Amino acid sequence: MQDETKNRFFLVVVDETEELHQALHFACARAKSIDANIALVYVITPNDFGHWAGVNALMRAEAREQAEDCLLYTSDAADDSLRV
Repeated sequence: MQDETKNRFFLVVVDETEELHQALHFACARAKSIDANIALVYVITPNDFGHWAGVNALMRAEAREQAEDCLLYTSDAADDSLRV
């Protein structure tokens, strides 16, 4: 059974809502109890500035940087939860 649970993932949607911490805590507790994994996803909403290519590129870069920061912070929190 342990081989089966190694392929199991709990997907946690990362965003700026208050519910993120509860969802992460629940997913970590559940994953730990069955020896599964956690997967994090952050969705970047596409913008519609095609006619201003420079602005569009800057907005994409800022959104990606924000997503990476948020995922890094959430990943660290998940690691802490799984160690306890």
